[in-house]
Formats: sequence, structure tokens, C-alpha cells
Amino acid sequence: MQDSATTGSIGIVETTTGSGGNVNERQPETPERTWLTYSEAEGHTGLDRTTLWRAVRRGDLRVGGVGRAPRFYVGDLDAFMRRGSSEQD
Repeated sequence: MQDSATTGSIGIVETTTGSGGNVNERQPETPERTWLTYSEAEGHTGLDRTTLWRAVRRGDLRVGGVGRAPRFYVGDLDAFMRRGSSEQD
């Protein structure tokens, strides 16, 4: 049996064995994806690809990437969604 606990905000996972052993493994957490494709952004926001494209064209949402491989920053998508919901109130 293994127990895992995250320590602090540095993203380290500490694993110990439950069988009385003193085995401690410190492994970095798998980083969360911060850049998303159009398809991933659709799933993240629940918005249609055309809606995302229009937001980019209006300048309401930024994209990064090279050429035909645009990527959305997750923080920008979250901020866009918060702004959109506050404008409807």
C-alpha cells in the first residue's frame, strides 16, 4: 500500500510504503497542460470552435503558436469565461 501527499506549492509528490519501510520517493508532479488546441479549448470552455475563433478575431481572446497551430493559454480561456459570465449579469 502506498500513500501520497503533496508538499507545499512546489509540486513535489512524496510516496511512502505502508508496510513499515522507510522508502520515500520524491517525484515532480505531472504538470497540467497550459496551452490547448482549438479542440481542447472547446472541451475546456464548452464553447464552439466558431465562437472561439470570433473571440480571437475581435481581440477578446489571444492565441499563441506558429502558423496553422494556434494554442490557447488556459489562464486566458478562464479569464475570458469569467468576463463573459460577468457581462451577462
